[in-house]
Amino acid sequence: MDVRIDSSGKYADARLAADRYRGYEEILRGRDMRDAVFVSSRVCGYHGGQHAIASVQAVEMAIDLPPTPMAVGLRNLGLCAEMVHAEAAHLVLLAAPDFSRQLVGEHYPDLLSMAMRAPAEHVELHGYPTIGDIMGSLDPITGRWYKDAFDVARIPYEMYAVIHGKYPHPQTIVPGGVGSYMSQTAVSKIQDYAVRLLSLVDPAKRIATMIIDLLDWLASIPGLSDIGRGPANFIDSGMWDDPEPYDHTWEGLSLRSKMRWAAPGVVINGQLVTGDLAEVAAGVEETVQNSFFDDLGSPVQGAPYPALRRAPRPQAINWNGKYSWCTSARWRGQTVETGPGARLWTTALRGTMPRPNPFLGAQNGT
Repeated sequence: MDVRIDSSGKYADARLAADRYRGYEEILRGRDMRDAVFVSSRVCGYHGGQHAIASVQAVEMAIDLPPTPMAVGLRNLGLCAEMVHAEAAHLVLLAAPDFSRQLVGEHYPDLLSMAMRAPAEHVELHGYPTIGDIMGSLDPITGRWYKDAFDVARIPYEMYAVIHGKYPHPQTIVPGGVGSYMSQTAVSKIQDYAVRLLSLVDPAKRIATMIIDLLDWLASIPGLSDIGRGPANFIDSGMWDDPEPYDHTWEGLSLRSKMRWAAPGVVINGQLVTGDLAEVAAGVEETVQNSFFDDLGSPVQGAPYPALRRAPRPQAINWNGKYSWCTSARWRGQTVETGPGARLWTTALRGTMPRPNPFLGAQNGT
């Protein structure tokens, strides 16, 4: 990252480049497609299960091998555990230090003084009387919730391992099903999973209300609420398929769109453009104009598909040309944001909510 500040102390320019090439696309090229699940899950040590699920669904689509309903349900449980870990770790261990008493006091002492006097709305749930106290609990290494988050974030990993054997990089996500041995121990394993899940209810309430109080207070400070504001453009593939009507084919994506508990979709300027997973996937584009890849062309005019950008070419950074290993991902030319916020938007704008039981199927509700 290169940040330049002018003589008045204001940001004049900022440039960011991804300077490391991971190359998993090249590792996968020419291999047996069944290797994709195990290789691609190692792209990330933080969300390996999600990479494994994406890969196994692609393989099942390619070789026409549907998973069993039980397998879909068990995959859902793994995704739930992984998400609980990711949000707990991100909120407290990764993002929260930026809002901690230690860092805010060092860089914005006046803001910390205001926070120490500001009452926290949900003190009865999280136990911190002021916003400043919440900030103190997020201090790296020494803060109470910073330290507690390590224990909280460990429990979802245990949940995942109960179902899928280990985490990260699960070995039991396989085409056509799940490689866990469940026939005689299924009830015991689900109980072990549920006990750990229920133990997270109280920490989840505490963390959620702490962050809500902190962000609501920061948004009330003149000028701060506008920082980072952008258009309401979002994309999400949704997650948590209904096991019973699950269709593994490309043609079945539209049905899965309606039955996913978290809805897929694209939102442009606050409006739901599509909730069809096939349209979401088909509209994803990826260009390499400013990245260290050669453009190999596209089979569809004006549609730069990700699979055809592969020709890595290391070179020196040229800020007016190629400067990064990252590529420019778009949805039909639109810049869109993904993540939990996007998923909330797409799910809310769908207007209906299927209520899945991980094993027994779904009933539509509103």
